[in-house]
Amino acid sequence: MTKTSSPGPIHVVRFGNIRVAVWENRNQEGRTYYSIDLERSYCDKEGARQSQNINLHPNEIAKVTGALNQAYADLHALPKLNQPGADDPGGASS
Repeated sequence: MTKTSSPGPIHVVRFGNIRVAVWENRNQEGRTYYSIDLERSYCDKEGARQSQNINLHPNEIAKVTGALNQAYADLHALPKLNQPGADDPGGASS
């Protein structure tokens, strides 16, 4: 039995430790649809590389973007976050 490898994402964007991959899929009727994988990679306490993944539908991108932008604005309005070094509570960004 030969194992066929599935094609990779049709588009990938990286911002530091954040990776977004766009996948093209086909349903049983042959219609094309897309899905998005949002991945955050980090090093755990032992230094091993880990990642967290969320799968989104294209119509959820604007909702997630809006929610994250609002959370960012709300958090940075807090006095505690306006102090030097407050942007990176864990040390180095990874």
